Amino acid sequence: SSSDQYIAYWRFMVAVYAVLACLSLLWAASELPLYDKYVHRRMEDPVLRAAQDAYAFLAQGRMEEGLFELKRVADMRPNDPVSWFKVGDTFDRMGDHLQALRHYHRSLELAPRFGLAHHRTSEMLLHAVEGHFRLNADLIVSQQQLMKNVHSAWNVIAPPPAAELVNGTVSISDILFTALWHSQVAQSLIGDDARLLTTIGSIFLHMGKIDKAEESFEKAIQLDPTFSRAHVNYANLLLEKGIVSPALAHATAALSLQMPDDERR
Repeated sequence: SSSDQYIAYWRFMVAVYAVLACLSLLWAASELPLYDKYVHRRMEDPVLRAAQDAYAFLAQGRMEEGLFELKRVADMRPNDPVSWFKVGDTFDRMGDHLQALRHYHRSLELAPRFGLAHHRTSEMLLHAVEGHFRLNADLIVSQQQLMKNVHSAWNVIAPPPAAELVNGTVSISDILFTALWHSQVAQSLIGDDARLLTTIGSIFLHMGKIDKAEESFEKAIQLDPTFSRAHVNYANLLLEKGIVSPALAHATAALSLQMPDDERR
């Protein structure tokens, strides 16, 4: 009868689902040791564990602890340029530009074509020009040697003439030419970028090359209208030229971009 067929159908379906459930449990049981082994390996890998701890600390704003873990990663992976770069970036975020420069320098010794490390190096040298820290004589000498090594290992833009050490320091002009060289090498490697173009514009501004600085700031804003630093630097340039109204517009834009969304109205 139809009712017997209906009951038989449902019994069959229940049996199928039961078999599938058993197969799923068997599969899960077979995979569990592999999963446990994978998790255990990750937990036992000191480099991975230190890196995860570092990123967790940095995300919480615990910079000193994050820096400590990143240094551990770099010590365990001394030939990895990215590890040294991340230590440098953390020093930069903490305002220690001298230590940041040293670690970017280490990255470039290991990877001469590391575009971001060239860019960050140019930013740190710009900080030195602006008086945020004083370049040590040993760092100046090592910078010059680094530029020679980069140029000889890879036929890139010729470095500027060697800077003259006077009483353990160099002129602002020499630092600016070195910063410009690093930024131009970075540009040849990573292309145009709003932050990089803003750095180049700032270097030109310190060199007194106003037209080139203006061109760089304008291009940076075209690439990323939300990059507030480009607006600030362009506003300062326009004020130096006595162009007040556009300068005010860029300063206002920069201020708006630095505000929370609900305060921009």
